[in-house]
Amino acid sequence: MRKINKLVEQYDKTQKVEKESNVLSIADGTKLVREFKGKRYTVIVLNDGYEFNGEKYKSLSAIANKITGIRWNGKKFLGVA
Repeated sequence: MRKINKLVEQYDKTQKVEKESNVLSIADGTKLVREFKGKRYTVIVLNDGYEFNGEKYKSLSAIANKITGIRWNGKKFLGVA
């Protein structure tokens, strides 16, 4: 039985596993809302980025950083990851 398990383990290591895409697919115009420290923030999804407070951003992480003042994973911060 140990030999079979070892063979399976070795076989598994040789197989290519396709990772899920990290591309966020949310329809344009969707509003992402997050409350942080008692204040409500809204981000609008655009076809080529995101809008926050009238400014355009390329990433959700940049917006999360703007809101919190520290580095954040923007998808996690806004609850879409």
